Amino acid sequence: MTSNPKKSLALTAIILVLALLTVQLTLFPIAGRAETLRRDFMYLEDVQPGMTGRGLTVIRGNSISEFSVEVVDVMDKPGKLEDFIIVRASGEAVERSGGIAQGMSGSPVYIDDKLIGAVSRSALWSKDSANPIALITPIGAMLDLLKTNESNQPANGGEASSEIGESSVEESLEEYFPGKDVTFESLEPNDPPAYSTEDRVVFLKAQTPIVTNGLSKSAFKTLKSGSSFRDLDMIYNPVAPLGNRPLRHMGGLSEDDFSFHNSQTSAAGDGQSGMEMQPGGPFGVALTEGDVSVGALGTVTYMEEDFTLGMGHSFLMAGESDFILTRSNIYDTIKSYEASFKLGSIGKSIGSLTQDRAQGVLGEVGRSPTLYETDISVSHGGLESAREFSTGIVRRPSLIGYLSWVTMQESINKATNRVGQGTVKVKYEIDGENMPKPLTRSDIFFSTSDFSYLPSLQVAVFIDALAFNSFKDPKLTELTADFSVEEDINGGQILYFALGDNIYEQGDLVAYEVKIKNYRDDIVRKTGAFKLPENLPPGNYVVSVYGGPRPVEIAPPNPIETFDDLVNYMENLKNYEHLSVELLKPLAESVVPIAGTGYRYESVTRIDKTFTGEVIYGRQAIGIQVLEQQSSEESEPEGE
Repeated sequence: MTSNPKKSLALTAIILVLALLTVQLTLFPIAGRAETLRRDFMYLEDVQPGMTGRGLTVIRGNSISEFSVEVVDVMDKPGKLEDFIIVRASGEAVERSGGIAQGMSGSPVYIDDKLIGAVSRSALWSKDSANPIALITPIGAMLDLLKTNESNQPANGGEASSEIGESSVEESLEEYFPGKDVTFESLEPNDPPAYSTEDRVVFLKAQTPIVTNGLSKSAFKTLKSGSSFRDLDMIYNPVAPLGNRPLRHMGGLSEDDFSFHNSQTSAAGDGQSGMEMQPGGPFGVALTEGDVSVGALGTVTYMEEDFTLGMGHSFLMAGESDFILTRSNIYDTIKSYEASFKLGSIGKSIGSLTQDRAQGVLGEVGRSPTLYETDISVSHGGLESAREFSTGIVRRPSLIGYLSWVTMQESINKATNRVGQGTVKVKYEIDGENMPKPLTRSDIFFSTSDFSYLPSLQVAVFIDALAFNSFKDPKLTELTADFSVEEDINGGQILYFALGDNIYEQGDLVAYEVKIKNYRDDIVRKTGAFKLPENLPPGNYVVSVYGGPRPVEIAPPNPIETFDDLVNYMENLKNYEHLSVELLKPLAESVVPIAGTGYRYESVTRIDKTFTGEVIYGRQAIGIQVLEQQSSEESEPEGE
């Protein structure tokens, strides 16, 4: 059979064209993508006042609602992080929400079916909530977050990675609202909102709804406000020898611009799969998952392959991050005199939030976040067996100790199903990739009002101290903690301390007596003695008695020069089951062993007594004088 030369030539031409197209798509994928992006988006320079469009968001359930927008003006400043599109929103969805609700951040806005950006901030109007002014974060700035997956460049168009300067934005907005004072406000608890007036435009800072799965009252308060600095004389600082202060990261999430909603639902992923992610639909950013669920609600702006852009503003301004990306549910949008908000819950984990910047957040579906695993066991007199709780926490150093505190406190409250007085002993182990060994220790506390507060806080302070030590990143991975709860208060206060004398010679035996008043029980008397060293330099000394760890003004007996030294020191700190009697030498005022620590004494010798299952607290001290030991000839009386 003879082949047709024309058909062969045509077939060859088709193959060549297909080959060229394949080469183009292989060698120039970014150029093709750029053309697609240009076709799907409308960038800031193309947006003009008077243009109208539509926005998408979920008000209730699984249906996406539309609202209308009209461009009022465009803020085009040097750089990208201070660029905004000023719009007025309207429509049934806005009316039902009572304005731009918390949780609508990230709602995509389109003009001529081209994405211009995401709702990120709104103005508070006393008489015009149905037609609020809102700020749109331009899509061009948000797309920079995608570039971080292709290069190591900052996700802000080359600018320094920092939050948008509120004062500069306020000044810029005043150009677009002539004759009016423009301010950004946060909603403070129990304070009425500062609505806009004829002379003033008040923009609400981008507040993100934080939702939890029915936390107990005390754990929810801890999540919001952190330490109230009550009873902190009982908490000891494991890094005091390094001049560090405790509780640096225990201030609560209320230090950020969040609203808080304690939803009475099951934990994330426990039958709460959530709505499928899509532009205008909800998504979640979880800080914990498992038996304790803490997370935030936002709205999806744009999706490309496995990547999701949302919020239009930062979450925690964490930069490169590894938070938990989840689906979420929206039950309803609640109108409020202060500020409307979406009421919802965190759903199933589907990936990792990898970027948290001023212009928005970026999530990657299918990528598993690396979590700090906590396994908590709680036994109680009213329980037949211990209850077990497992919760994963994001491994961000500034959050890991604080969220562990919330997790432990909630686990204790759930297991015991009560608050109030009690004594709690905890045995725990903290481990990490760079730890020389797991830190293993126990602590004990009592409280007349909230027995879960102090033991969980103390463990969290140790976690925080390790996370921010000055030697090495421990890359913490796991916490195992066993809490034993008793309803009775098992504690005793040091009431009385006495010595046999106040003047001694080198090598003498020093006898002491301690009286401890047990809580609603008898006074216990303890006696003992210790020998002064034969070579002890003569001078003034202090004998101190105290419960628990060595007071911070006493220098540790061994220098802490390495990370291993620190772990050993932290592990060997006495807990409140211990009563110590210690001979101390006052340091000269000009001597500071480690700058900034403020030590006043160094230890000469210490005697330790253990009171198992009982909290010993209080402190007393007595000054003594030590003289040079006299020789036997000097001490004999002269004969006649």
